Amino acid sequence: MPLILPPTAFTTLRSMRQHGWAITLQSDSFFYPHSIFVTGKDSARFLHGQLSNEVSALTPGSGNRQARLTRTGHLLQTFSIHQHEDGFLLLTHSKEAVHSLIEDLETFHFSEDLHFRENPNTLCWLLLSAPSLTSFLKEKLPTPLLHSHWENLEEESIDTLKLTEEGSPLLVIKHSFTGDPSILFGSTSTSDLKKIQTLAVNAGFHAVESNTFSEVFPALRLESGNYFSEIDFPPGKFLLPSFGIEQETVSYQKGCYLGQEVIARLRTYGSPPEALRALSIEIDLEDEEEVQTLEELSKQFPKRGEPLIAISPEFPNGKKVGTLLLGSFSSKLNSPFLLAFIDREFRTPGLQFAIQTPKWPIPVTVRLLPLHHALEGKSQVLSLFNQAVISYSENRDEEAIQLLEKSLSHDPSFQDAYEALGVILGNQGRYHEAVDFFRRLEELAPQEAMVNTNLSLYLMKMGEKELAEEESTKATLKKFSNASSTADALFFEKEAIKKREEEAQNKIELFEEVLSFDPNDPIALFGMCNALFQLKDYKKAEHYGKRALEVDKNNSALYALLGQVQERQENLKEAFKTYQAGIEIASKRGDLKPLQEMETRSLLLKRS
Repeated sequence: MPLILPPTAFTTLRSMRQHGWAITLQSDSFFYPHSIFVTGKDSARFLHGQLSNEVSALTPGSGNRQARLTRTGHLLQTFSIHQHEDGFLLLTHSKEAVHSLIEDLETFHFSEDLHFRENPNTLCWLLLSAPSLTSFLKEKLPTPLLHSHWENLEEESIDTLKLTEEGSPLLVIKHSFTGDPSILFGSTSTSDLKKIQTLAVNAGFHAVESNTFSEVFPALRLESGNYFSEIDFPPGKFLLPSFGIEQETVSYQKGCYLGQEVIARLRTYGSPPEALRALSIEIDLEDEEEVQTLEELSKQFPKRGEPLIAISPEFPNGKKVGTLLLGSFSSKLNSPFLLAFIDREFRTPGLQFAIQTPKWPIPVTVRLLPLHHALEGKSQVLSLFNQAVISYSENRDEEAIQLLEKSLSHDPSFQDAYEALGVILGNQGRYHEAVDFFRRLEELAPQEAMVNTNLSLYLMKMGEKELAEEESTKATLKKFSNASSTADALFFEKEAIKKREEEAQNKIELFEEVLSFDPNDPIALFGMCNALFQLKDYKKAEHYGKRALEVDKNNSALYALLGQVQERQENLKEAFKTYQAGIEIASKRGDLKPLQEMETRSLLLKRS
């Protein structure tokens, strides 16, 4: 895969991400979704015991993403599964992947009542993808295709609909290959698919030509964390946790499956030696000479599976930092990147070093995957997280866990969700699961001492005293390391605090002068409360805050400030009452910022 796209492909790539796109896929296309249909009364039980994610819990019309592993936890391939009619549809990326999967599963098929059928390549597919796909589906499709719940359609859902009452049935699967919301329409009638494609193009979707699609589709996939076996990585060589896709492909409640023991043990007692990261290459795309130089250098990069050697002041003679998979281009970063499995000490996000080439080193920056998150997905992530906070505050822990896990399925790098899940599971005594989530958080935030502190706590509760002590030591070292490496920053921070305190003191003198003329001036009273809060004189701050409320009962920001003052004095019941009163005022006035702040604080106080 070239690091630099041709100008036409680059323009198309950006347009596809911005406006959405549509393409018809046939069996001779550059990319064509292949599938297996599994039937038989034992199919659910058999697949449940062989695959990494839930199968038995699926209901008709639902689905999820799956991973097939070796006994040692190494990834063979990923695919999606969808319960449809009287069986299960397994959707994958190539004919070779279908054959490999059937052959592998048949090895474990003895007397169970089930049958594998490779679906013929007679279906034609229409692939629609766009940030605003839901709006298009709800507003532009012909009436017979209008789904009553497009906006609530879960990822990996499957259904059969018709374009017209007399028309051929359309197989509809909500499945994304490129990170943005996507729908696959499958039919033996190309005319029906062309009608839908025309509607999409008229709505602003980009009609992608086959030759351009072959140039941009790999880039779209890779920056969104969608990897194809054989094409992107050698099957059975790397552990599943190294890919960072467990949140989408693994259920930790389902019990045994092939490779499960290794995955569980690795997550409880450590982390994979190598983890997949993007190494972005900063380049001025307008500089033709710079682009040409990179294209020439890229021909001398290590080949797939070969070691990456880094150069830095710490190791001027070079040091192996990982194993290269391939190179691609990111529309999100607007720059090329390398996809590589990076060793523990070099995979911290933001770390910079230079990759050795025969001519000269290439500077790179370590970045977490996926690089691209759907805009629609980001709002869903925050919404789900906020719903989880509410559920947790109301003692509905299982509902909170489900919501947090769902938020991570939209954004596997959302750190707050990992932390919340770890704490909730730990409070429930589910220490192994809590440890797993904090291990994953450690991958995302390797410098955070808090992660190791929590790991130490839960490992100790599991009886793993030596491991707990190791994590406690790591937490202490990280605290010292962070303090040492940020000594200058701390100095300037102290100076800034000192300056803020001086400013607060000056404001107090000014407000005291105002209050000497008018003891009930609401602005001066609010200002006194805020300034004293900055100086951490919480008792006096509360006094002025309450006086301010006596003369200005409709100031929602004042309730938010007074609640914080009371919290700092650990007067939690009073703080909760203050927030509740403030929420009522803010709701009436439409003051959204203090309203949201007070709702969050009061929910947490209610649970505590």
